[in-house]
Amino acid sequence: PPSVKTWLQLAESSKGRKNITGDDGRVYCVRCHVWRPRDSRAHHCATCQRCVVDFDHHCGVFGRCIAGSGFRGNMKWFVTVIACGY
Repeated sequence: PPSVKTWLQLAESSKGRKNITGDDGRVYCVRCHVWRPRDSRAHHCATCQRCVVDFDHHCGVFGRCIAGSGFRGNMKWFVTVIACGY
């Protein structure tokens, strides 16, 4: 987007800036400089500095983003660990 081009040319920080929605419905992430697909459920992780689809939270124990919802995401793994008596 033109506004991002101006920020980059002036070496301004993207901190505090909001994502930009294009005319076609796609969203431009001002932190990692990518266009997300239309209807994407991606969210930018402040710790990993990247966009993650179905982002839930960043886990300090595993050192990675936890993504997904219900049994489609991480729930199967958590239920298996609990069932094994870990």
